Amino acid sequence: MLTLLISFFVLVFLRVPVAISLALSTIFVLFMSDFNMNMMPQRMFTALDSFPMMAIPGFVLAGVIMARGGISKYLIEALRSWVGHLPGGLSVVTILACAIFAAISGSSPATAAAIGSIMIPAMLAAGYDKKYSLGLVAAGGTLGILIPPSVPLIIYGITSEESIGQLFMAGVIPGLGLTAVLIIAAIIYAKRNGFKGDEKASWSERGRKSLKAIWGAFLPILILGSIYSGAVTPTESAVVAVVYGLI
Repeated sequence: MLTLLISFFVLVFLRVPVAISLALSTIFVLFMSDFNMNMMPQRMFTALDSFPMMAIPGFVLAGVIMARGGISKYLIEALRSWVGHLPGGLSVVTILACAIFAAISGSSPATAAAIGSIMIPAMLAAGYDKKYSLGLVAAGGTLGILIPPSVPLIIYGITSEESIGQLFMAGVIPGLGLTAVLIIAAIIYAKRNGFKGDEKASWSERGRKSLKAIWGAFLPILILGSIYSGAVTPTESAVVAVVYGLI
């Protein structure tokens, strides 16, 4: 154990990426303990040769398609027309957009990158503090850990041989609860610091922007609905999400 820790931290201090440091330090320790190194590629392939594991790149790809295709921009504009007039409206929009995008990509980094690239410049232009804007997007990105389809839940389900569908169901309430807590905190912070919202949008404007965003907003319903109804597995729903995003 001591050899493993020392070799790992030496590699980290040499600025080797953490993932590679973990792998190299483990291989080094196994080599020193007379482990049959021919087993290494076999174990690595066996660990990756998993049908449920294919859901991870599928959901991440669906999120990339939504972000690069401009659908995330339509979602943000629609949310802004509905809740942008609240105190700290942009921060509320950021959290809700992160929650919706998390239900598409299942990835916290992908959520933070997609929403942050649009909302951080908008918040800075509106007078929000830079540290607060960055922290809000980082906090909103963590919703991807809880709200299904969650990549960490998929990995946990594969490792522990638990039902991924049931894990997804277990993440819905905590994910929505954390979203509500973040929204309440953002509104309180906005009131204390005098951050006002946008002008209240008209019903016609809300309807027009919601119509543009409806195709993107329907994707989380399609993903979760198809899984919970038993029509598809989580891996198959990832493929459905990618095809839907392309269309």
